[in-house]
Amino acid sequence: LGDVYKRQCVEWLKTKINDFMNTLTKDEKWLFKQHFKWDVKEPKIACIKLLAKLHKTKGKPCSEKVLEIPSRIVRGGESCPLNPYSCVLQILISEMINDLKLEFKNITRTNLKFPLINGCEQFRDHIDDVKLNVIDFFSTVLITSDFKDAFTNLGIRQLVSAIEIASDWLKYSRARRELIIKTARLVIPNCTFITPNGIILSKSGLPIGGHSSAECLNCTLLVNEIDTIMNLGKLLKNISSFCRLVDDCSLVVKGDFGDIIKVVKKLAAGYPDIELNMQMSPRFSSFLDYKIFNMFPGNANIVTTMQRKPLHTYNYVKPTSNCPESHKGCAITSTLHRIFRRCNTFSDRINEVTYTRALMESRGYGNEFFDKKLKRFLTPNVKKVTDHTKRIRAKIPFNGVTGCLLYTSDAADDSLRVDLGGRRI
Repeated sequence: LGDVYKRQCVEWLKTKINDFMNTLTKDEKWLFKQHFKWDVKEPKIACIKLLAKLHKTKGKPCSEKVLEIPSRIVRGGESCPLNPYSCVLQILISEMINDLKLEFKNITRTNLKFPLINGCEQFRDHIDDVKLNVIDFFSTVLITSDFKDAFTNLGIRQLVSAIEIASDWLKYSRARRELIIKTARLVIPNCTFITPNGIILSKSGLPIGGHSSAECLNCTLLVNEIDTIMNLGKLLKNISSFCRLVDDCSLVVKGDFGDIIKVVKKLAAGYPDIELNMQMSPRFSSFLDYKIFNMFPGNANIVTTMQRKPLHTYNYVKPTSNCPESHKGCAITSTLHRIFRRCNTFSDRINEVTYTRALMESRGYGNEFFDKKLKRFLTPNVKKVTDHTKRIRAKIPFNGVTGCLLYTSDAADDSLRVDLGGRRI
C-alpha cells in the first residue's frame, strides 16, 4: 500500500472526528473533556492481526493455509486517530457498568449477585454462596454456555439500544446519554484496518482489540441479562447462581425440570441476535479453569477443583536455565495459588499439591526447591489466625514434615493456614 492512501485514510478519519466534535453541545463537550487525552504522536491506520484458534485446528493437515484456519481478528490500534476517542468510550461505558452494579438490587429487586464478573476469583464468590441440602442435590442442574461469535454478531444498533435502556434505569442526564451514544457511533463503525488486500472498513460487529470493545460487549449483554432477570417473575427463585465472563456463562438452577427448561428458554431468548450454546448436567460442569461437581448428597456446597485445558503443555522453564530463581519458581507459586483458590475440599488440595510436586520433579526440579516455595507460600499466613479458626492435623506432602492446617469456616475466605513445625499457635 502506498503512503498516499494511508494519509488519505487518516484525513478521512479526521473529518469524521471533526464532524463528531461539531455535533456536541456545551454540556456534552464539558463531560467529554473530563476524560479525553490526546496521546497519538503520529496517527497511523491500525494493522490487522489474525490469531489462529489452535484448539480448533486439531486433526487438520499442516499444509493448510493460515487464512483457512479459524482465526480471531485483533485490532492493533494504538496509533489510530480514533484511539483517544475509544478510550473515552471505554471510560464512559465502564462507569455505566459500575453504576448498574451499584443499582442492580434496586433495579431487579432480587438477592442474586451482579452477573458480570471480571475473573475467576469473583466466580469463586458466586459459587460459594450456593448452599445445597439433600433435596436440592436431586433437583440441581449445572449449566455452562457460550456465545457463538459474540463480537461479530453484535454491533452499533444493539449497543445504542442497551445504552438508552441503561441510561433510563440510572436516570442519566440527556447530555451524558447523548455523549455516550455519539462516541459509540464515532468509534464502532469507523474502525479501519490495513490488510494484505488493502485498507478495509469494519462495517459490522465490535472491533476486537480496541480499548472499548470488551466494555461495549459487556454493556450490551448485561442490559439484556438484567431485563431478563426482571421479567422472570416466580422463576427467579430457581436461579441459585448466574455469572458471565465476556462471552462465557455459568448457572446453577434448582427446581422441577419443567421450571428449569423455562428458565433456560427465557435466558436464551433474552439475548439479541446471537446464538447461545448451552450444556446442561445434573452432576458435572466446567467453567473457566474450574471443574464443578454436584456429586455428594448432603454436602452444603458445590464442589470445585482445578481444570487444565487439553492444550496445556506443562513446558516450564528448566532448572538449568539462566533465568533467575524467582522466575523459575513463579510457576509453582502461581499453581499453588490456583490450587488453594479453585479447590474447596481438603482432599483435592492435597492431591493437586502432590500432582504439582511430581510434575515439577519430572521437569528436573528437586523436592527441596518445591518445598521451599511451598513453605514460603503457606508460612506468611500463620500470623492471621483468628478466634473462629478450626485446626486440623494432617500430613502435607513435604519431605516428611508434618503441618498443622488451619482454615476458617468461611469458604469464601481462602485463609488456609499452616504451622510447618507443628507448633501450637
